[in-house]
Amino acid sequence: MKKLIILFITMVLLTGCYNYHELETLGITSSILFDYVDDKYNLTIEIIDESKPVTFKGEGKTISEALERALRSSGKLLSYYHLNTVILTKNVDIKDILFYLIRNPQVNNTFYIVLTNSTEIFDDKEDTGKKISDILKRNKSETFFELSKTLVDDKIDLVLPVIGEDLSVQSMMPFSKFKLTKEMDLDKIEIYRILLNESGSYIEGACPDGKNFFEINTNQVDTKIKVKNKVSIDIDLEASISEFNCNIDTTDVKNIQKLQDIINKKVLDDGYSLIKELQGNDADILGFNRYIYQHNHNLNRDWQNYDYEINVQTHINKKGLILK
Repeated sequence: MKKLIILFITMVLLTGCYNYHELETLGITSSILFDYVDDKYNLTIEIIDESKPVTFKGEGKTISEALERALRSSGKLLSYYHLNTVILTKNVDIKDILFYLIRNPQVNNTFYIVLTNSTEIFDDKEDTGKKISDILKRNKSETFFELSKTLVDDKIDLVLPVIGEDLSVQSMMPFSKFKLTKEMDLDKIEIYRILLNESGSYIEGACPDGKNFFEINTNQVDTKIKVKNKVSIDIDLEASISEFNCNIDTTDVKNIQKLQDIINKKVLDDGYSLIKELQGNDADILGFNRYIYQHNHNLNRDWQNYDYEINVQTHINKKGLILK
């Protein structure tokens, strides 16, 4: 009996030492930056070491080789279970990266993927991967799990946020069959979100006299897309005024109607402009092919060959509006 007790105590102590050793050599990865220059992958791995971010670099002809060299320089066994952000330059092949991440059993599905125009974005005092992740959560961006569906669904194209050196979202990049197209600026991002049936967009309109501007915030969006001989898009917006510089009496119902008509036209024009641009780039990031397939049960006509009709109804919430 005494021997069994001694054996049990010995096993516990040895196990405790092993786990402690593992924790000492384990690197919690917050973000990975992928670049591709001169036919080689260049990786920058950000790990959190004693609450401080540290970066390590690796280069190789394959992703695995670059990762292995980064591991050697870190002296750590990396863990990807707490990965916050994967950062890509425009030099990499997005499809190769997605497949690599899907094949890695250690990678979670809740991190975000972004593009960047600069590789000098890491902060030696702040967790860059987590900061980007927090920004994208507020912007309602899609996680890796949602983005990876484009690998098995050929009826919708990929779109990724583009961040600057200050880590803010500067634009969004639509892809056409995993190839880069043309970036969407912030105005187009707002109408893109409305077409996706998402609230929280800000739409700016010119005042009735054309001298100043006002801005609304979409509190509730109801966008319905139907396909028959053409693609019909019906948009219903419940909105509130967030900025107001117009010289009109907003207690007058007729003036509120004027503001609603201005927003209706703005959303209408921006919607047609975005769809035309996406058609020209063959970037179906709104999934129009899905709607066409659901209606026809085949893709006998491509989404680019359809006519599009947009109808917009804006309702500005007048409750509490006392501006004049």
